[in-house]
Amino acid sequence: MDQHQPQSPVAAPDHRGDIGANYLWWQKNGAFWVERYPTNKRQTPKYHISEFILCEYVAQHAPARVLEFGCGTGRHLRYLRDIPGVDVFGFDQSPTMVEGIRRWADQEWLGSHVAVGAPLGPLPYEDGSFDLVFTASVLVHVRPEDLPGILQELARVSRGHVLHVENRLGWSAPYAPDHDGCWTHDLPGAYAASGWECQDISGGDPTPALFRALAPGCAARYTPSPQLLGLYEGMVRSLMGPRTPPRYA
Repeated sequence: MDQHQPQSPVAAPDHRGDIGANYLWWQKNGAFWVERYPTNKRQTPKYHISEFILCEYVAQHAPARVLEFGCGTGRHLRYLRDIPGVDVFGFDQSPTMVEGIRRWADQEWLGSHVAVGAPLGPLPYEDGSFDLVFTASVLVHVRPEDLPGILQELARVSRGHVLHVENRLGWSAPYAPDHDGCWTHDLPGAYAASGWECQDISGGDPTPALFRALAPGCAARYTPSPQLLGLYEGMVRSLMGPRTPPRYA
């Protein structure tokens, strides 16, 4: 087996008593989101925009090994794996969410490309295993005290390039009671402590926010143009009206 290949999904999560209630919520209730995502996509353009941005961003960095931290039901893995030159992997702490991947992927691909593990602690990959690591609407569910350790692991398994499709600091999280907590984070500040440069490359106020973290000496090949991001924001305003805190996870 390739030394960088993740382990097959396990049947049960780590239920140690020190795991926060919000992580346990996702471990137990992830199956609900298999059906929820299609419903949300019909109601909120943010879901489509995230896919447009990630598809083009990853394609522009091919050939590449890519990891999605918090892959959930695999809605991004499904289209990213079809990009020529891209070998995409997923990690999640919720076996009930990962079960949703079985709807479109066979056991061989699932076992070789998706791993399930504890929400905190070392990821099952060696240092520098991936050209690009990304998260999408995941860090909003990470407790503030856990963020430094998670970012450290994402940086460790990357070759110096991490992308976050996340919420800006101060964003209202209306689902927080449902998920036993939601939080936004100062990502540039969090990365600064490690010497990495993290920038909001969204420009203006598009939905969603894009934070790119690069290690010293590392460069990205592609940045979405301000014009493209402006068109996305215009689509949100046209379809949704004046900006209000959207109800999405």
